[in-house]
Amino acid sequence: MARYSPEDKARQDIAIMDYHLAGKTTYDIASLTGLGHATVARRIKELVASFAPDVAEYRKSTILRLEKILKSLEPGMDGDAATRALTAGKLLATIDSLRRLMGLDSPTKTEVEVINLTPEDIELRSMVQEINSRAERTTDA
Repeated sequence: MARYSPEDKARQDIAIMDYHLAGKTTYDIASLTGLGHATVARRIKELVASFAPDVAEYRKSTILRLEKILKSLEPGMDGDAATRALTAGKLLATIDSLRRLMGLDSPTKTEVEVINLTPEDIELRSMVQEINSRAERTTDA
């Protein structure tokens, strides 16, 4: 097992991440850098983990920030109508952020229907539309 200086390891890590972000496989990166496949895979995992924030810590700090915003908005509810309206909008936006952060907003379901049309189908549809529009004109007259 080779020992690398911190500078060499940093250079290797930069090269590994550059190749990884360029879409290279771990086997390709291993052959390009001269490192073992397992080493490349382990380093990628470590590097990605070092960039990704800890979700629990992120939630905690964001909740504290949003609570601070909510407390600062409280005096605005005693102002005139315009101030109260602006404050209410900010309150709702902050509460919405909290809801999303905690995963409390309900997921939305969207259904999509795919219709494949041939040129004959399109021609038939235009003929039906023309017949319907003529029928409407005749009943209106």
